[in-house]
Amino acid sequence: MAKSTEAKPKKNVHEGHRERLRTRYKRCGFDDFAEHEVLELLLFYSIPRADTNPIAHNLLDHFGSLYAVMNASFDALCEVEGVGPSSASLIRTVADAARAAKLKELGSEPLVTADRLHLFATEWFLGAAPRTAALLMLDKNRRVITVRKLAEDTLRLPEEYHEMLLHLCQQMEAKYVVLMHNHVDGIMEPSGEDIILTREVFTYLADFGITLLEHVIVHDLDCVQFLDLAMRREVSGFPLRETKLPPMI
Repeated sequence: MAKSTEAKPKKNVHEGHRERLRTRYKRCGFDDFAEHEVLELLLFYSIPRADTNPIAHNLLDHFGSLYAVMNASFDALCEVEGVGPSSASLIRTVADAARAAKLKELGSEPLVTADRLHLFATEWFLGAAPRTAALLMLDKNRRVITVRKLAEDTLRLPEEYHEMLLHLCQQMEAKYVVLMHNHVDGIMEPSGEDIILTREVFTYLADFGITLLEHVIVHDLDCVQFLDLAMRREVSGFPLRETKLPPMI
């Protein structure tokens, strides 16, 4: 009797993959997940049936890291093969929700240390457009009131910049403020224009009883203060602590 030449159906190597990934996450979180597996699991919720592994790899190949993916803009995410509006919205929503929660937590206590200011500033600028400037406003107890974006993707500030700052402070009843802007080139030194602007704002706001506590430059996870440098004296509301290393043995 001749043997049947009918091919047997191949086993789906991805069968049960989603459930296995979900089970791993429930058991230990993302601790032992590769970066692409984190994205795979996340994309389950925007792509109900298709294999999300290739799309996860496409995202990492395009942006270079999970960190960069989670801080990419909606439009940039949509440029990646396999990523549609639903997936881009999901990634942005998850990232923005986590960022909002962290900023709320950081702002829940008075902002008095340089470390806490740096954490707040770097968190706020995650995913921000190049050349973004912002004003962090604090109440009389140095609790965060809000942050307002002043400029984005521009090298020119409006002529009424000082008046705009004053209006925002008076509108929000801010007693203390911090100027913040990012440097996309990673050069963490203030320009001559930064120095002049800082001096002008410090003096201008002081006449109205508002204190400029600091001006910071942000790039990724780095943050540099330069108010003392601009004013040529120690006026920063966030003095940096000197770290004394133990003697070598």
